[in-house]
Amino acid sequence: MAGDQRVGFGTDMNGLDRRATATSYVDVRRIVEYWQRVPERRIRRIANENYARVLKQVMKNRTP
Repeated sequence: MAGDQRVGFGTDMNGLDRRATATSYVDVRRIVEYWQRVPERRIRRIANENYARVLKQVMKNRTP
């Protein structure tokens, strides 16, 4: 629903939500294998570019 320009992918193996899709690093590999079927640009956005964009914006606006 949000599109590949608005979502990110990360892991939290010790997270509180046990309904998570990835509960082990084996699951992460399966997700990556699935992503290999979609255009590479989409993978880059979801895997790191969106996170990096948000992090840069947050860091730029922070007050020390």
